[in-house]
Amino acid sequence: MIAPRTAVHLARNDFKLVRRDSFLVGALLYIVVLAVLMRIFLPVLHRYLADRDLYDLEPLYPLLASYVAVMLGAMMVGIFFGFLLIDERDEHTLSALLVTPLPLRSYIAYRVGVPVLLAVPLILLLFAILDLAWLPLWQLALIALAGAPLAAITTLFLPTFADNKVQAFALAKILSASAFVPIGAYFVDEPWQFLAGFYPPYWVLKAFWTASEDGSGWWFFLVLGIAGGCALTAWLVARFERLAHR
Repeated sequence: MIAPRTAVHLARNDFKLVRRDSFLVGALLYIVVLAVLMRIFLPVLHRYLADRDLYDLEPLYPLLASYVAVMLGAMMVGIFFGFLLIDERDEHTLSALLVTPLPLRSYIAYRVGVPVLLAVPLILLLFAILDLAWLPLWQLALIALAGAPLAAITTLFLPTFADNKVQAFALAKILSASAFVPIGAYFVDEPWQFLAGFYPPYWVLKAFWTASEDGSGWWFFLVLGIAGGCALTAWLVARFERLAHR
């Protein structure tokens, strides 16, 4: 755990770094703007296609809602904090921490916990803006909690595998592209669809799709998503600790 005073101090330092880099703010605003645009134009497109008997978009609403709210929402939070972590590494903040009374694990707990805590309300906000998820709030809250670890995974993934910001940008694009794994799986019949389970966020989205179809087994997929997300986070934490001590 981390002391409240230490968390406040780290948050102030984060605020200073954010003020110097408008890209970080833009990354979060992007996903909100995207959700607003979808809220405005998706019904128009749906009516246009339906009136001409071209295509019915409504069956795809659960897929679109889960992709934008859970996948992109959590990833954008992770990218935001991942670049903050890279800034601190480049400024040798991590090296300095190793000779301070603050344990490295407490610092990592802050770096992992804050993205998760912020991802939950952002995911719920995006669901509300999109208005494509007709589920009770308690179910949406559980989906948001299960999807939030993706923010921590992204936060740790960027500084763990990128040596600089240029590489981090490339990895961020790869992560964004990986979000198409569950999208592709959506169009594959079960049980072949479950092959996408190697990608932990798939199970969270699968839980949402199943719940949207009134399926009773949605909670099982949710548990798999939480377990996979936590396991991947734990592995990245261990790897980050080893790199920090080099």
